[in-house]
Amino acid sequence: MYLIYLETPYFKFVRDTLSYIVLVVLHYALCLSPSTIAFSGLEWAILVFFIGRYLVEGKQIWDILQRIKQRREGAQSKWIRLKTLSIYLSDCWNRLDFVSLLVYLIIFTLRLAIVVMSGSEMNNRALAIAGYFYSFNTLRLTLRAFGYVMEHSRHIGPIQIALFSILADIRIIFWQFAAAILAFSIAITKVYMAEKSFIANGSDGNYIICTNSGPSCWWTIITHLFWTLLGASEETEPVTSVDVPSVTLARLLYATFHIFGVILLFNMLIALLSNTYQRTQDNSLKEWSIKRAIVIQTYDGYGPIPVPLNIMYSFLKLLVRGKEKEKAWADVDEGVGIEGLLLTCECMSCQDDETCHGARHGKSFSSEFPHFEVAILETGEKRLLAVGVVTEEYSTKYMPGWKNGSVGYHTDDGMIIRDNIRRETKGPAMARRGDRIRCTVMFENKRERDGKVPVVFTLNGKKIIMKEGEDQIFMDADKPLYPCISMTDGCSVLVKMCSREDLDSKATAQSMEKRMTEIKEQNESSIARLAKLEKGVEDVLAILKDILKKDPPKV
Repeated sequence: MYLIYLETPYFKFVRDTLSYIVLVVLHYALCLSPSTIAFSGLEWAILVFFIGRYLVEGKQIWDILQRIKQRREGAQSKWIRLKTLSIYLSDCWNRLDFVSLLVYLIIFTLRLAIVVMSGSEMNNRALAIAGYFYSFNTLRLTLRAFGYVMEHSRHIGPIQIALFSILADIRIIFWQFAAAILAFSIAITKVYMAEKSFIANGSDGNYIICTNSGPSCWWTIITHLFWTLLGASEETEPVTSVDVPSVTLARLLYATFHIFGVILLFNMLIALLSNTYQRTQDNSLKEWSIKRAIVIQTYDGYGPIPVPLNIMYSFLKLLVRGKEKEKAWADVDEGVGIEGLLLTCECMSCQDDETCHGARHGKSFSSEFPHFEVAILETGEKRLLAVGVVTEEYSTKYMPGWKNGSVGYHTDDGMIIRDNIRRETKGPAMARRGDRIRCTVMFENKRERDGKVPVVFTLNGKKIIMKEGEDQIFMDADKPLYPCISMTDGCSVLVKMCSREDLDSKATAQSMEKRMTEIKEQNESSIARLAKLEKGVEDVLAILKDILKKDPPKV
């Protein structure tokens, strides 16, 4: 039981985070230590950690490569490699990891060269550059470790996601700032170069701005305008010279730059960032759910041993590579691709968009593992997806609920179907991209008279209730019951079997209870306000009645 818990994506995430924190602490200790020619103990420890990280990232890229090869048979190897790198770098955290690994490769190469050449630490520029790279890597690793943890918090996560969207907006505005600086700097430079030619060798030639070459003068103007945008310009401003017309024109251009760059572009940046943040907050639940699903998929492919112990684990795994792992899925229909927890439906030969393809899990429901959870990544054009319970002989060519011996929840209409009998549900029960569906077989509520067990479906932690008939769907428990999922082309989901003591279900229940308490408090507050308002209306009516009695209107 404990081994199963240790191999879940949640525990892999915790172990990987702790490994990153240890690596960050080692870098902090190295940054506070003087540089030496020989490798220090801290550097050897960092080297071991980075070897483990190279193995982790290499396996992740390898898994993506194999998945693309399965989907795109016959494609050119160059296209496959480029596609693999593109998918890997599409994740912002992977980009940080890639840069950190690349920087460390440069550091290690420099350190080897320094050790080979020997010499002294004094005036050793290569050793200083290695230290600069160490500081750069420490910065990136700190952002990576703490930012990644914050992103997966239910409350802080949406803010972290919004931050990355904001960084994309800043890149857009940055090019506008760069264009403005280049345009105005070259214009101002030309004014002073013309002044230089006008004065030539006169007595005031030593007091003009552009005393050196044109590129040098241009660079001076560029740096001044750049620091002006940040509010940290130098005390000596390059807008004061000798020739009055030149100075007037330069100051006019400088003022226009302030209006365009400092006022217009900065206000545009603020408006753009506010719009992006609000848009992310409006879709925070779905954005966070999708990010969480991606993390589950990523860590499902990780090994059970954290960095740097994975070095020995990878070596031992190569020795016993001949032993194959038992397949999680027993019956998989053609058209369904499986990569760890990720299931996708990409049928190249399907003529009908509504043709469904299914997969039955190899592990049956039990009192220890009564939950089957599905996170929807993509729903396809038809949005046809079904999650349910079937017997072992049930064909995966049919959606759960279409034939006898099965029950299923269908996302397109939000109905629960058993033995091809539709049961309408209460409230909006249609699932969409980013939603989570959970199917639970409640063995503890088994009926004594017929031995049947109830099957319950939840959508985002809320129980799906039927309008008419039985409050619960019951299935025969004399045969093993298996999780089953069926979908049409374009659908993509993450699935997992959950234990009775699943931490996510506890968190969901606690959050739902907290939310219900908040709603109850809000309702009580609203009722109190309505009572006060009603009392105020009654007082006003009483006053009006008294006025009418004392001074009745004349007819």
